[in-house]
Amino acid sequence: MAKRIAQFIAEGAKPSDCAVLTRLNAQQQVVCKALKDQGIPYRTRHDASGQDTVLEDDNASRREALEVLASRREPGVTISSIHAAKGLEFKHVFIIGCSEGLLPYGSPAPGEALEEERRLFYVAVTRAEDSLHLSYARSKDGTSTFSRAPSRFW
Repeated sequence: MAKRIAQFIAEGAKPSDCAVLTRLNAQQQVVCKALKDQGIPYRTRHDASGQDTVLEDDNASRREALEVLASRREPGVTISSIHAAKGLEFKHVFIIGCSEGLLPYGSPAPGEALEEERRLFYVAVTRAEDSLHLSYARSKDGTSTFSRAPSRFW
């Protein structure tokens, strides 16, 4: 995902043209690291207000807070939960974690919970203006014996 974003940027896209959407905020740390490793600026959104919540986290380091402030000056790739991306659009959207159990979360049986997850996935898909990229990891850390399956929404 980070290499593909770097390729878009090399072809003339602005980092702010791209967004990485996650079902859970906990998924965002690995995305931040991958973008940082590629030298790509980014900003995180954790709620619909658009506030960078790392500043509100008592456990956040001073360096993380400074990175957030710097990202406000230089717009970068938006890393956001699907919920926080409602109402936004980006030229290139990457939805990560498209595996059963994450999207839909908890693998709900048919019914209202599944339909709510389907609506949430629709929100994610419709954030893309030009390109949409879906991905999932076959295992949590590459060494797990538990194998993930692609989302039924895929």
